Amino acid sequence: MDNAHVPEFLGGKQQMVVGVYLRILGDACGNIMMVFTRDNAHKILDKLLSRTKSKGALLTELEVSALKEVGNILASAYLNALGDMLKLTIIPSVPVLSFDVAGTVVDYVLTELGETGETSLMIETAFSEDKENISGHFFLLPDSASLDMILKKICV
Repeated sequence: MDNAHVPEFLGGKQQMVVGVYLRILGDACGNIMMVFTRDNAHKILDKLLSRTKSKGALLTELEVSALKEVGNILASAYLNALGDMLKLTIIPSVPVLSFDVAGTVVDYVLTELGETGETSLMIETAFSEDKENISGHFFLLPDSASLDMILKKICV
């Protein structure tokens, strides 16, 4: 996916989202971004923290920590699978969280964490419990050299 279209894919530049970012370190470099709509982030927190309903617009320190850990676990799982498949050592950094509109969240990854390539790999993620689905999006944003290496390894 072209990185310029990511905010529109997430519901528009003004859509409130929670983004969890991690740098990719090791044999491949770049960034990872997990993005959840505000409603889905609150649903995750309701399940993890045994809350009965969403508390409000701001996140507490415990809620931020819980969402960072969800992003860390998912990113680690995805990177381990990718590393195993490609025979690469790929390590995630410590997660950073942003709670803002989609345009700002995506701009943060592309500018503050270092410019990556122009393309990202998007994987839709879903959690299910008792017929309730909570979805999010995982974006792998490798730097240009790492993207070339990954594509060569999978023979594309």
